[in-house]
Amino acid sequence: MEAKTLQTSLVALGLNENEAAVYMASLSTGSSTVMNIAKAAGVKRTTAYTVIESLMSKGLMRIDVKGFKRRFTAEAPDKLSSILAERQALFSRILPELTALHKLQGEESLIKFYQGKEGTKEVYESLLRDVRPEEDYYVVSDQSLWYGIDPEFFEGFMRRRAKLNINIYLLLIDNPIAREYQKKQHVYNEEIRILPKGTALTTNL
Repeated sequence: MEAKTLQTSLVALGLNENEAAVYMASLSTGSSTVMNIAKAAGVKRTTAYTVIESLMSKGLMRIDVKGFKRRFTAEAPDKLSSILAERQALFSRILPELTALHKLQGEESLIKFYQGKEGTKEVYESLLRDVRPEEDYYVVSDQSLWYGIDPEFFEGFMRRRAKLNINIYLLLIDNPIAREYQKKQHVYNEEIRILPKGTALTTNL
């Protein structure tokens, strides 16, 4: 793996670019002076001092004193595993509180705006995520308007919706697509009624 790729991977694991560069330089130079590490990392010596202090605070570097000389040494790479484990443990501890905050947010009135084909699909995906078992699911719709956006997606959506333990009631504008769809209502576990001819609708409710 190239050095740049390794550095990018270290950044993905939580180090900033300078920390990744200095840590890799220290691994390659072994116990060394700040000047040598800075040169290998391609950063200024003053920058290297600051970065080394940061890495030491994270447990990834240490100072070795030999006589009157100080050398800086990178800890073994497997030290990163323990750091990541500590972060995971911290996240696990705070996750319940974060989830509680998210639920509080969800209880507030909220209007979201979606645009385009992908936005429309996201609306329907959110319906599957938010619906609760035993709930009544009502739709007033012009089947010909939304079904044509992405027939394959909506076929999959209806199959997944049918597997949920909910009561599905649809009122559809009278047109050939709705009539054909009504014939398959048992397949999708739905109860469908066709609205009187002449009823106009430009959205789904």
